[in-house]
Amino acid sequence: MDQWVAKIVRFYVNGDEHLPRFEYRFRPGRDVHGFDSLCDVLTERLGKRSLGKLTCGVRYIFSIDGQPIWGLEELRHEGAYVVSSTKKFKVINFISTINCSSC
Repeated sequence: MDQWVAKIVRFYVNGDEHLPRFEYRFRPGRDVHGFDSLCDVLTERLGKRSLGKLTCGVRYIFSIDGQPIWGLEELRHEGAYVVSSTKKFKVINFISTINCSSC
């Protein structure tokens, strides 16, 4: 039963601290069936908003401190993550964006 509980996860685009975060709600195994499926959904949703930062779509997801995420089970409810087209994580102060009360 736990697997059907929705997760709320916030995503930022790698290399762009000014682009507003994207909040996505999903039920692992039901709305999204795997990591690649999540990347495809994020590519669709963030593609136009990313202003060319995701040239090859979402292929990688990182924690805020740059650790790669390899599976849905690693994503935490109400967690914040960074999406990227490349393996290179760009160190940016996402923390100020995360704590922004008007975001």
